[in-house]
Amino acid sequence: MLAAILTDVNKIVFEDIPKPKPEPTQVVVDVKACGICATDHKAVRGKRKVEFPRILGHEPAGVVEEVGVAVKHFKPGDEVILSPRGYCGVCPKCRMNLFHYCETTFSTGGDGGNRFLPGGYEEYMVTEQNNVFLKPKNLSWKAAAETEPLAGSWKGVIDYSNMRVGESVIVIGTGGIGMLCLMVAHAAGAGRLIAIDTSDFALQNALRLGATHAINPKKV
Repeated sequence: MLAAILTDVNKIVFEDIPKPKPEPTQVVVDVKACGICATDHKAVRGKRKVEFPRILGHEPAGVVEEVGVAVKHFKPGDEVILSPRGYCGVCPKCRMNLFHYCETTFSTGGDGGNRFLPGGYEEYMVTEQNNVFLKPKNLSWKAAAETEPLAGSWKGVIDYSNMRVGESVIVIGTGGIGMLCLMVAHAAGAGRLIAIDTSDFALQNALRLGATHAINPKKV
């Protein structure tokens, strides 16, 4: 199978590598789409420290190809979305629902944790069953690949800020995550929705996606 491998700063090569085989608790996924995050750009440009070689891509979605013998909730043919951070589900932190503080956490296609699994910039990837979630049938592959950043944006806007319908919301910086935060706030019923950015292009997109006001601080 083909994989896009980051072998050095600003050097990505396509290589034919063996298709992964699942361990008992793992799932092999035929990748249909994978987002390109700003952290991936930074890794390629040498602005984010990673060990080489590395297969990036932590926003994948695809079809289950093969499952390990201990996997109970997924089967070949299932359409799924993958989470980039893994957890064991049994350590004290996991039992407190603090999965990001798992004592044996690992990452897929990124950094962090005690173990690293190759990411979604390959035809087939392997991950633990705890990282896999069924994709709604009516969700496109492109949209499915946006689930991970959207989930983080939802967490920030709805859970952490405790936003209420009709409240004013300011989004400072309308890059990928900022724009998703703006869209979440708009969908959740924000009143005045103010986007702040130094890019007029980004601000025009923000207005198109629900912002009621757009401010470029360079022009104030």
